[in-house]
Amino acid sequence: MIKAIVFDFDGVILESVDIKTKAFIKLYENYPPKIKEEVKRYHLKHLGISRYEKIFHFQKHLINEDSSQSKINELAQTFQNLVLSQVILCKFVNGSKEFLNSYKNKIDCHIATGTPQREIEIIIKNKKIRDCFVSIYGSPASKEEIISNILNKYKYGNSEVLMVGDALTDFQAASATKVNFIGRVARGTKSPFPKNQLIIDDLTMLSYYINRPYDHDETESKRIT
Repeated sequence: MIKAIVFDFDGVILESVDIKTKAFIKLYENYPPKIKEEVKRYHLKHLGISRYEKIFHFQKHLINEDSSQSKINELAQTFQNLVLSQVILCKFVNGSKEFLNSYKNKIDCHIATGTPQREIEIIIKNKKIRDCFVSIYGSPASKEEIISNILNKYKYGNSEVLMVGDALTDFQAASATKVNFIGRVARGTKSPFPKNQLIIDDLTMLSYYINRPYDHDETESKRIT
């Protein structure tokens, strides 16, 4: 029986992934097209990790420029200035708000995101969904650390927890902590997950999983629609 759900945020609760993709490209708009393309590729391949880690990678390994902590902080602040108001205004993933409102008094819901702690708290407050979550965790903690902390603090069994994410880093964190996982992959988008991983288009069918747990022994990929 699922007692708790740990949600990633961008691409799972809000349709905000594209906003952040454009913001990373904007940070490097004065560089050649191949640099901007690599920024986009790297970001999308590493969804779910902290912007600080990504910016450090870009500065040190991609453009070989100032990668000091002060420079990383400066660029991260610029990034926040680009995205915060847009994320607050962006739409919910289909079914996410309805699921949270329906299940907030039935299942413990938690947030585990690569967005900085203070920023995610501002966003959730402005979206008026704070009462839907038992806890909210952002960076600098990793997803694996966050899930481990939730398991320990709330005394859940591993099989009682479900992680819902849209990135391979989410899947890896769930695997490392031995909790259940379901991937959100929008229709028409290539799945980053292993072939046998259960995926959903959006959160309209998440309640189906809660009420009818997936058989993880299945060997074929499966999409709930």
